[in-house]
Amino acid sequence: MVDAARGRVTQVARPLCLGLMLCAALPAPAQPAADDALREEVVVRASRLAPGSSVSAATALPSESADLLPLLAHDLLRAVPGAFVQQTTPGQGIPIVRGLKGSQVLHVVDGFRLNNALYRSAPNQYLGLVPAPAIARVTVARGPVGTLYGSDAMGGVVEISTRKPRFDQPLQWGGRAGWIGALRGTATALQARAGSSRHAFEAGVAWEDIGDRRIAGGRRIAPSAYEQRSAWLRSRHRVAGGEWEFGAQLVEQPATPRVDELLPGFGQVQPAASEFAFEPNRREFLQLRMRRPLPLPLAQELSMQLGWQRIVDDRRIREFDSPVRTLEKNASELFGFSALAQGEASRAHRWRYGVDLSTYRVRSARLGEDLRNGGREALAARFADGSRMNSLGVFADYRWLPGPRTSVQLGLRYSRFRVAIAATPLGGEAAVLTPDDVSARLGVGYRLTDTLSLRGNLAQGFRAPNVFDLSALGPRPGNRFNVAGPSLAPERITSLEAGLDLDVGAARLELTVFSSDYRDRITSVLTGEQTDDGRLVVRSENVGEARIRGAEVHGRWRGGSGVLVDGAVNWVWGEDRLAGDTRPADRIPPLNGRLRLAVPLDAWRFEAVALFAAAQDRLSDRDLSDPRINPNGTPGWLALNLRLRRDLGPRAVLSVGIDNLLDRRYREHGSGIDAPGRGLVVELALPFERR
Repeated sequence: MVDAARGRVTQVARPLCLGLMLCAALPAPAQPAADDALREEVVVRASRLAPGSSVSAATALPSESADLLPLLAHDLLRAVPGAFVQQTTPGQGIPIVRGLKGSQVLHVVDGFRLNNALYRSAPNQYLGLVPAPAIARVTVARGPVGTLYGSDAMGGVVEISTRKPRFDQPLQWGGRAGWIGALRGTATALQARAGSSRHAFEAGVAWEDIGDRRIAGGRRIAPSAYEQRSAWLRSRHRVAGGEWEFGAQLVEQPATPRVDELLPGFGQVQPAASEFAFEPNRREFLQLRMRRPLPLPLAQELSMQLGWQRIVDDRRIREFDSPVRTLEKNASELFGFSALAQGEASRAHRWRYGVDLSTYRVRSARLGEDLRNGGREALAARFADGSRMNSLGVFADYRWLPGPRTSVQLGLRYSRFRVAIAATPLGGEAAVLTPDDVSARLGVGYRLTDTLSLRGNLAQGFRAPNVFDLSALGPRPGNRFNVAGPSLAPERITSLEAGLDLDVGAARLELTVFSSDYRDRITSVLTGEQTDDGRLVVRSENVGEARIRGAEVHGRWRGGSGVLVDGAVNWVWGEDRLAGDTRPADRIPPLNGRLRLAVPLDAWRFEAVALFAAAQDRLSDRDLSDPRINPNGTPGWLALNLRLRRDLGPRAVLSVGIDNLLDRRYREHGSGIDAPGRGLVVELALPFERR
């Protein structure tokens, strides 16, 4: 399998790498020496969400801002502006951004799409397959960003950047070791980096051994233990007047239990399954990037990227008390290429334009194993094996500063897809869809005074139906069974937002309000049929509409003595419209937020973080039938986490803390398991740079 994958990578990589090398061979314009031309701060321009490139709402946070030892990427996203975390089972978690989730939010790692052809517009596990210890920064762009990134960027974009190695860096070691009492878990990571004037490298490995979770009151939830292993490598090379980067990541969870299927939920007297494990979930990722200046009037800089990603989603499932176990093998492979050119006529006129190409391939098989006699037989796969999804996108983004106080940003994108659903041995017919879409965006910013600014943004986003939407076959939460719906159109969203920013130096306040109209929503519709075991048969159709509104407040104040106070509050209201009916939208987060106080105490640094959410009793019909959600509504909650940090020398940091100090039993709305109870957390870190 690995050799075959390497062969496919080679077939695609050769012509694209040739293109990269030809671009690298172009003569560079006159410029300072490489050490001056490619400073660290310039490298961030490879991000399409680079600072100053947008007048829409976006929040960037470094990885060390996490209140908890960040076991998973979503640990960095709790209660940031516009985001709310849902966690179906340990080892997994997603951000809900402006009321949208799963494939309705685009996830990007080092400029490459994490979303694959099997992403569902519901909670999923794939963000857990990003190595958390390698993360340097997470940027959350709220609202449609489809003109920059294409399909899926409707609720927003979660862009994860791993650390870049540094040039002129002597060999340096780093790492961390942590223990989390409420999880009976340990997390360890080791990293090394080195760099000369032309070459730089960073590599790391990490492993987590998480035990059964203890919730408030002392109860252990079993089974909820899992393991995760990660490895990553990133290098940078200054060659022929440009910069090349290579990256590789491997993350695996060997066997992660799906807790909500293994334990009775709300309204259930018995669990849905006797066995349910993601066994294994794995992500493999290779990336090649090139950036260099160009001697062209319309493109002073060009960046190109070639990447390959394979996500394995194998499962072991046995319905409750069933004598038959099913073994699934599912994988989505993605080859992607993108090119982005940037230029400017003056500070007042800047532009970016580019092209994205991607091709996905899905492999899927399912086997039934009879525990009574050991017999095995092939079953209908979860997805149509051999299905493919190709996409092409061309886009342009223009920023204009008509005056010293005004900025205008225009974006336009055309996207075209070809989705080929393979025929199945059990009668599923082949189908080919060729949807396309045009996205547009207009943003305006105006500085009223030196400290007060206004901004507005009108944007369209879309999501093309993927292989999951078109061919998924199998059980779903809420006693449902999904059958294929091979004729779907793209979902579309239009969003209008307005914001106010106040910046007085030591204090900053950001207020954003938005309203989104979601059309042609792909929704599960009852067919009127039932399976032999009583599950309701559903099929996906473009029949849903929704209106989502909300407000986000983010404030920060830094005192002269080093005291820091920051916080965020998010409010979202959603309403679905289906067949003339109006009802609460699915999985809308409650009012939620976070408040943090950090105080230096001589050699120590004290932090207190309060996370909170109001009750959510506006439930959709789907929420009411979901065993993860209390049909009476999810109660409000408040959790308080405390930390003490101390430097133990020039590069060692000791952190000791207590999570959920009040030992409150609570559940983040829509999650499949209660949050950990009171527990001691200890971490010894040797960061490359002191926090």
